[in-house]
Amino acid sequence: MLPREQAKVNPYICKKIMRQDYRIGLDVGTNSLGWSVLLLNENGIPNKIEAAGARIFAEGRDEKTKATLAATRRTARSARRRRDRFKQRQISLLNKLTRAGLFPEDPKARRDLQRENPLELRGRGLHEKLSPYQIGRALFHLNQRRGFQSNRKDRSEETNSGKISRSTRFLLEQMDLIDPPVPKDEYGKMSKEDKKAVRQKEAEDRNHALGKLAEQKDLTYGSFLYARQRQGKSTRARPGAGEDGKLYDIYPTRELYEDEFNKLWEAQSRHHPDL
Repeated sequence: MLPREQAKVNPYICKKIMRQDYRIGLDVGTNSLGWSVLLLNENGIPNKIEAAGARIFAEGRDEKTKATLAATRRTARSARRRRDRFKQRQISLLNKLTRAGLFPEDPKARRDLQRENPLELRGRGLHEKLSPYQIGRALFHLNQRRGFQSNRKDRSEETNSGKISRSTRFLLEQMDLIDPPVPKDEYGKMSKEDKKAVRQKEAEDRNHALGKLAEQKDLTYGSFLYARQRQGKSTRARPGAGEDGKLYDIYPTRELYEDEFNKLWEAQSRHHPDL
């Protein structure tokens, strides 16, 4: 049966339909809703269209951008979720560090520890003994950023045309782990086969750079940032770098953070075998 409140719309139709079997058909569109009422005979087969109509409503898109109105809400919701997950990781890490004796429980001690320069601790930790709390401070600072990690399935021929890809390479150049790429003017004059060979070589050079970094026990991404800090340079990713001014000055990958964590852990394990 139709809801009784709908009888106010057309009492005649509703009263007639309520006396026999019927079927409702709906056609749902992006900004319209079509409907029809089919009466059924004694065999349950539609034999008459009793009523039909359509409701038109505003399209759920922005008139200028044509983006769905839900996109703005979805973007804000995604930002909240990322923030919540980040805070959850922070709380989880703090709890684990505290249980391991690498972070104080007292709030005042935590505030005092917060005044320590984390980049200095990350740099000194490669060759100096840090206190357990200082180790925890350095590890907690590593948790603030996780580094870029590509989701490409095949990274064997990662080109140098992408802004992120070129920025990560530019960082390796500044750390003296890789040679500068082929100039754009020279690259543009190459044949298709030569360009492919250049891309393959650049992918190999990046892998060799990470291997070279692993061999240098006194060099990490954190020690590199500490050196920049002492020179008065920024330690955050800022646009406007590179020859064309279109790159980020520092844009680390996940591998750099993993390398630094392993080196810090290995160096401090010699000073704190009990931990």
